[in-house]
Amino acid sequence: MTDVARSRLVKLHARSMRRQRGRAWGVPLPPDLPAGDSEQAPRQSLLRLFEDGVELCPGHTSHEEIARLGGGRFSHWGQELWFSSRDGSWPVANLRSYQALIPAEMMVAAGDGPLARAVRTDLASLSDFEKFRLARELYHAIWPQTVLPDFGRWIDQDQDFAAIHRLCAPEGDLTHDRKF
Repeated sequence: MTDVARSRLVKLHARSMRRQRGRAWGVPLPPDLPAGDSEQAPRQSLLRLFEDGVELCPGHTSHEEIARLGGGRFSHWGQELWFSSRDGSWPVANLRSYQALIPAEMMVAAGDGPLARAVRTDLASLSDFEKFRLARELYHAIWPQTVLPDFGRWIDQDQDFAAIHRLCAPEGDLTHDRKF
């Protein structure tokens, strides 16, 4: 589910649209927006494109197919958007409005705070200690004055106690440490 409040809607102005080839048009996107697809990540963009409020598709289309087939195909590649109108008309002359919606997930992932770094991190590649450090950094971003326990405590490794606690403690019981 997209967090609409943190998503960003960008109006695409006809004066910045440039004919690429065939039915394809290109428009540069603002530099503060997250980059789109690339050779390394060909489907990372979550950008949605609208023509007069109607969503265009498919996205992640090759530039060659956009130019040849048109029909509302588009590609958010790097900092540029390649697209075609639904009916093949010229977007600079058809008097339609074009808007790109950049979902909150992309905006968060493009940031430089702890949450953005966590979103970009492959958790499976981290050691337990690195996961603990990342979790601590996220926690401190929310509650900076709170002291957290150290890594490697017995309580965090005792699987038998954890199983018993889950069975006996009421839902939401936060006295795990004291009971251990």
